[in-house]
Amino acid sequence: MERRVIDILLKLGSRPASALLVVGCAFLVATGCSSGDGRRDESPAGLFNPGDRNSAFYEIDFGLTGQVAGRLGAAHFTVIWSGQGSDEYSFSSSNCRARIVDSLSVFDTVQTDNDDNDDLEDGYDPLFRQGTVNVNLSVTDGFPVGVPLASCVVLASARPETGEFSLVVHDASDAQGIRLAALPQLAVLGIVPNDEADSEAGDSPPVPYTETYDLVLRVEGSHQDLGALQFEVYARHLAGGFVGLGDSVGCRSALKNALAAFNNRNGTLRAGFIAVDGVAVPSDLAVCRYRGRPGISLDDFLAVVSDSSDTDSGPVRPPPIVRVSDVRTVE
Repeated sequence: MERRVIDILLKLGSRPASALLVVGCAFLVATGCSSGDGRRDESPAGLFNPGDRNSAFYEIDFGLTGQVAGRLGAAHFTVIWSGQGSDEYSFSSSNCRARIVDSLSVFDTVQTDNDDNDDLEDGYDPLFRQGTVNVNLSVTDGFPVGVPLASCVVLASARPETGEFSLVVHDASDAQGIRLAALPQLAVLGIVPNDEADSEAGDSPPVPYTETYDLVLRVEGSHQDLGALQFEVYARHLAGGFVGLGDSVGCRSALKNALAAFNNRNGTLRAGFIAVDGVAVPSDLAVCRYRGRPGISLDDFLAVVSDSSDTDSGPVRPPPIVRVSDVRTVE
């Protein structure tokens, strides 16, 4: 049991070893390598024109969907926006960022006024034209389908529609680096207003965090008592953030006879529980403080179980499900 506790605490607080950066960069070799939400920008500055009173900022989330067994390790995809922005360069890599914890990510924009431009270098792919962002992303610990991988801000004269985005997945591999024969699909996971976006290219615009909430985390779905449980909670949109950083995140356990650990890493909540006497299912696990925009709902969050075992350290079948079961406004 002590070994199990140490394993959970290490997973919650660990960072990828520097040697693993080499593996990630091998996948990103064509475009470069950066850590976290870093990016290489080849697009011009001055992307937005905030003086256009008929325009507004919007944040768009992108993620992979489909039937994929296990966690993914890397993906390469392209997003093309055909909507009407206030500026011809309003959809570009400098206004996108990675949403996944500890990712190695590269965002590139290839832009030209004319696909027949004679100055284009050899090998130019006409797919990469204005309004196009090319994304390479690798995650050491892997990531599940359905979570936000990237978010981009646009300044548009009207709310962008899902149908205005052409989405192409070029390549993907599992957490062991094995290329997938059947590629997942890329989807728009959410489009939300962002009224406080900064006008300078390259900034990561904040969302107005005007409301405070308590999120109730609950485990369901299994017929066995749990001896150990680990999971992650992702915000589907840039709806706000958990209060407190690292292991100082504002979470409190709802279980009396269990050891609990919480960690807020780059906006993703990781949690682990150990219970010698077992945790009955269903049960409320914890309450976590969250600060975000008005009107967030249960659909704004996705919880993913990464590990679970029964009181004898055996597998749990069927595996448990963790979800945000209630969003309570804090007055």
